[in-house]
Amino acid sequence: MRRIADFKKNNYPLMHNLLPEDEKLSFIDHKIVNVLTNRDRKGRRILIVSCGAVWDPKAVTAEKLFRMFYLVHLVAQLEPATQINGVVIVMDFEGLSLKQVRGLSPSFSKLLLTFLQEAVPLRMKEFHILKQPYIFNMVWTLFKPFIGDKLKKRLYFHGNDMKKLHKHIDPADLPKNYGGTRPALDYGSRDWYPCIEKYTEHVQRWNNYGHAAERRHRNMGKFELDTAPPSAELLEIAKQELRETPELRAAAVEELRKLVEASTDLNYPTDEEFLIIFLRPTKFYAESALKLMRNIAEFNKSYKETLYNLMPADVQNVFIEHNIINILTNRDQKGRRIMVVNMGETWDPKAVSEEHIFRVLYTIHKLAVLEPATQINGVVVIYDFKGMGMKHVKSMSPGGAKRLLTFIQEASPLRVKGIHFINQPMIFSMVWSLFKPFVKEKLNKRMFFHGDKLSKLHEHVHKEFLPSNYGGTLPALDYGGKEWYPVAEQHLDFIQKWNSCGFKQ
Repeated sequence: MRRIADFKKNNYPLMHNLLPEDEKLSFIDHKIVNVLTNRDRKGRRILIVSCGAVWDPKAVTAEKLFRMFYLVHLVAQLEPATQINGVVIVMDFEGLSLKQVRGLSPSFSKLLLTFLQEAVPLRMKEFHILKQPYIFNMVWTLFKPFIGDKLKKRLYFHGNDMKKLHKHIDPADLPKNYGGTRPALDYGSRDWYPCIEKYTEHVQRWNNYGHAAERRHRNMGKFELDTAPPSAELLEIAKQELRETPELRAAAVEELRKLVEASTDLNYPTDEEFLIIFLRPTKFYAESALKLMRNIAEFNKSYKETLYNLMPADVQNVFIEHNIINILTNRDQKGRRIMVVNMGETWDPKAVSEEHIFRVLYTIHKLAVLEPATQINGVVVIYDFKGMGMKHVKSMSPGGAKRLLTFIQEASPLRVKGIHFINQPMIFSMVWSLFKPFVKEKLNKRMFFHGDKLSKLHEHVHKEFLPSNYGGTLPALDYGGKEWYPVAEQHLDFIQKWNSCGFKQ
């Protein structure tokens, strides 16, 4: 019970108040998860998960797939026969391609396997892997690091040899699809979704279980930087996306240290923790990391009047008294930080200039680079233009646009994974004309214009990780810069250290 509470707490945004209707379309429109109407000879429920060509990860993300699986288990636990006899799971990978492989991730693998091994009150008796093509090895490398000894003994790999499957599940209990003697499957989750819906009250009761603190939304807690060393899960992501391994890391740090020390015009600390800030966004190519450090030095020199020795106290008023920039306390489904910039009705350009906003953004980035999870997973930015008028447009300039985009594209060690524009009025075209000339191809591919169609935003940042202000399922934002400004003051030593970087005086 305590492990279940911990699991729910650790995955709060994904599972908070999850109800059958939240994944109704996933059940009805897609034939991914199926439960046989019959049991096997040992009285066990048989769950079939189609992870191959049947699965469209753009329509049903890995997180949605998990939520479906989670809802199924909530209903299955009501059956005494299933409580006693347990469950067997058949994973069918027929037609698996890179499209499906790309829909998976180490974080999803850990989520699923932590659930199955530590936080499910069902007896998981066997897992049967079927019809794996050659590229299944790519899937297996994602899951293998998180499999414990007990589960490993219950995993079976059959390929296309159904006779091997029949050693565990009698063919008399399987449909023709899997070499059985029962009729081929002519039903699916569309047919048995009503059964899940029927037990919505039980699901609601289950949602209330867990740690007492879990019932308070995490957004209401104090904002804190996560400066803890990377978890095993994060390191696996870093290995897959950034080439990071202990051996490469050590070699790259040493190479970059020598390059910095040989660059007599640069002033940068050379301790490992600091150098990693520049190596992660450049995928541990030391020469590229040095180029980034030099770009930052050039940028600081070019905008010395704006940035020289900039401290949180210099922008405290903007943080505390103006609700322009906010950082969500939770991350998104990919572990990315989410920043919201209000460029419309919330912004009073007479009180807060374009330069003030940039100085706040620059201060925030000094804090964000301290988080290993943010170094690895990156950030997404939501620009909200609701209520933007001519007074806002007049307060923007080509010079400000160039400064911001030069910073994002050339002089920031943060991985900016997506920039989303929402609630743009017609006059937004005037704003875009200022920014467009400075947008390079790489960033252009990561810019998305949604207008008031928040469902389009949810294709990139799932609604389970967004507040209701943006069509999400989390409570509306009731905090802002005033609540998390104190974090900046907790890291003044690092900010001063960062301020000393650049060209030698």
